[in-house]
Amino acid sequence: MAESSALLMRYTFTGIVGSARIRRPPRVFGANPTLLKMYYVYILQSKKDNKYYIGSTADLERRIREHQSGRVKSTKHKLSLELLCYEAYSDKLITQKREKYLKSSDGHKDINKRFN
Repeated sequence: MAESSALLMRYTFTGIVGSARIRRPPRVFGANPTLLKMYYVYILQSKKDNKYYIGSTADLERRIREHQSGRVKSTKHKLSLELLCYEAYSDKLITQKREKYLKSSDGHKDINKRFN
């Protein structure tokens, strides 16, 4: 499986994004920081209509701030967003494949099983 070669970390939050701290991957001393670049897939839920938003980014903190401040076109009308979970990968391609899966009908079924 392709995921086994990439570093995978999953975190689940039950609180509002503003009060939740985003955990960073552990530091490896003496390693080149560019080799440790992480990519994130995240799931937000609108408290307004209870719908999910799935996205990916290399800078999770910045992207969550953009969502919360209404600077993201697809979520600005659904403000009051909750970060349900995020997954961290060291490989960008795996991150993109995971995001695509979560946006599929099977992915939505998995999300509904996990959070409902």
